[in-house]
Amino acid sequence: MLGRRDDAELRGLRDAGEIEREYQRACEGEEALARELRAWHDECLPRLDHLHSALATPPEQILRLKESLQSVNDSVTASCDVAESISSSIHHLDSVRVRLVDTLRKVDDIIDLKNCMKVVRDSLDSGHYEAAANHIRRYKEMEFVLDANSIGLLQRVEHDLLAEVEKHLVEAQAAHDEPSVQRMCKVYGLLGKGELGMRGYTAYIARACNECAAGVKEALSGRLKAARSPADRCACYTEACAALFEGLAAIVEQQASGGPDQPLGTGSIFEVLRGLQNAADSVGRRFVEEFKAQCGVSRAVDDVRQVRRGGVDVDPLVLPPLLEPTALVIQALELFDAFLRQKEKNSIEAHNAAGGQPPAAAQLLKRFSDLNDAAHILLDDYVLMEQFYMEASVRKIMREEQSLVEAVDFVFFILQRCTVRCIITCNADSVCSVINTCGSVLMRDVFQQTVRAYSELAASTAPLKDSAKGQMPFLAIHNCLDQISANVVKLHEMVDAECQRLFKPPAMQQQLPKSDKSNTKSAHPPAQQQGPWVKVKLCLDEFLNVDKTVSAQLREHLEQLCVTQVFPRLRACVDLFTGVNYEIGEDDYLRNAELYDAFVVQFAMGVESLLKQYEGSLTPRNYENVVTITVNYLLEKIEQLFFQKRFTMLGGIQFEKDMRGLNTHFGGLTHKNFVREKFLRLANLALFLQLEKVSDAVDFWRENASASSWHLSQHDVRRAMTLRVDFSKELVTHLRL
Repeated sequence: MLGRRDDAELRGLRDAGEIEREYQRACEGEEALARELRAWHDECLPRLDHLHSALATPPEQILRLKESLQSVNDSVTASCDVAESISSSIHHLDSVRVRLVDTLRKVDDIIDLKNCMKVVRDSLDSGHYEAAANHIRRYKEMEFVLDANSIGLLQRVEHDLLAEVEKHLVEAQAAHDEPSVQRMCKVYGLLGKGELGMRGYTAYIARACNECAAGVKEALSGRLKAARSPADRCACYTEACAALFEGLAAIVEQQASGGPDQPLGTGSIFEVLRGLQNAADSVGRRFVEEFKAQCGVSRAVDDVRQVRRGGVDVDPLVLPPLLEPTALVIQALELFDAFLRQKEKNSIEAHNAAGGQPPAAAQLLKRFSDLNDAAHILLDDYVLMEQFYMEASVRKIMREEQSLVEAVDFVFFILQRCTVRCIITCNADSVCSVINTCGSVLMRDVFQQTVRAYSELAASTAPLKDSAKGQMPFLAIHNCLDQISANVVKLHEMVDAECQRLFKPPAMQQQLPKSDKSNTKSAHPPAQQQGPWVKVKLCLDEFLNVDKTVSAQLREHLEQLCVTQVFPRLRACVDLFTGVNYEIGEDDYLRNAELYDAFVVQFAMGVESLLKQYEGSLTPRNYENVVTITVNYLLEKIEQLFFQKRFTMLGGIQFEKDMRGLNTHFGGLTHKNFVREKFLRLANLALFLQLEKVSDAVDFWRENASASSWHLSQHDVRRAMTLRVDFSKELVTHLRL
């Protein structure tokens, strides 16, 4: 076997004798292996038989251990059976004990029935109404063992107790003794008449609310006598409104401060809050109606509606004295309603945490109460007056003001006051209505009129447009559009910050960015399914469209100004670059250095002298935009002319110096990044003109092509390198970049 050939050698055998000998050798090896296996088997078989017999008979220790474990198992099983039997007996005895105690109590009650009337009378006479009520309830549960006479006596005692409780309840209500009121109302609950107790307690709360309103009205009457103008009367009513709802909120806080177990037991707080809502509805609605009648709000709303129908016009200046007081009254209504609903929410959470049953819908606050209805009617009146005031005031300003810039200032002063007033209401719907009205007024009465003025001016002064004096009215309109855009952004930021503070939930304030001016209309479900902040946010995003429209129009006007007035006068500057020669040697390069790069100085001075004419006549933003448009135009011209020139290596170095000089100069005129990027593109082109060999471009490209400051394509590089007078065009074309 050890001398056996491998498979490759066996496959290579061709002689029959050799194959036979190899076969014979393999057979002999197989026979030797079989003999060895048989010998090993005969040797191991006795030992295996001995081991098998030893394992078949367990040792004596194992047998004794098995018997011990079996004995322990039997003992444990017996103990468990005994324990289970004892436990069953104990449970049976415990149930017998419970039945026995209940039976003994019933026997005691039956025995006490003979003296029940005396016990109830004694408790009633001593003023222990709770004990009397408990006795009556206990005895009524055993009417099956009472005779007719005892039942009649028990009913008369119960009637006497109810009369006594009602009497003390009336006295406690008159004395404003709330603990006694709660005590008497709880007695009703012990007698199984909880509805009467709750009715009495809510009547007490309603009386407290009415007395609070009466006190406020009395103080208001005294202040109205000293009022000398309609504005003073409105101020009196707003202060009285704040005092009224602060008093009502104090009553709510007092009732809800004890949690869900107050004042008449578990869950009674919900019915108490419902009663408070009903009382506040009555008091608040009367106050709102009186405010509208006495302060002239109803009359002003009727006048505005008449104007909308084509009636006699109303001076908008009569409305501001009414708008702010109305907004403050709405604020008081909104805050009180939110406070009341928050108290209910807190009570529900505490009630659920205590394991109570969920309150029924009839126990909870009404979703739309009479106070909500009064607030919405007043809110509609306020929005109507505010919208009319904005529209009429803006039309009047745009019609009467001679200066368009001053008119825009006055318009945004009016709009800012209106938006601040609407935020005072603490109502998202009023904020959205006023924001939408601001946008429509700006587009219809300000922007469109400004664009119309520009068109009329362009048609009437066409021959004078090229003169400095003739350009002034156009520049004033450009400034007006810029002012509109800036004021829209400023107004948006102010309203956004205030509304985030007022409407945005704290969790959302942490998740959302502070300012997001993108159009989120498609990112949100309908506004009516969202909270107040989302509705306001959508309106603010729509309001920013005014800025986009105005900015686009302004950009168009400034580009037209540059094309007609600035670009034609830059021809001399462009010609300067056209005349610059970059096919220079060392002498020319040194001469340019001695002249301090005369081209850059002349070019920059020519452009700056032209642009300075507009610096004092345009707003800073407009001037910067004109500079940006102009520099962009010049850079495009320089790049066009660049590809028409020829360069030596020193010429490429000189071109880079010139571009760096212009970049330094124009960088001080504008802060726009794209201007620097344009210069960076030209500087990158100049770098390829400074290479010693064409092949150096490959390594230079690979080192810089991935950089963020790289603004060249492979085509740009090949096109620039063909401008070198000493580079072969064929070698440049076949560069593998």
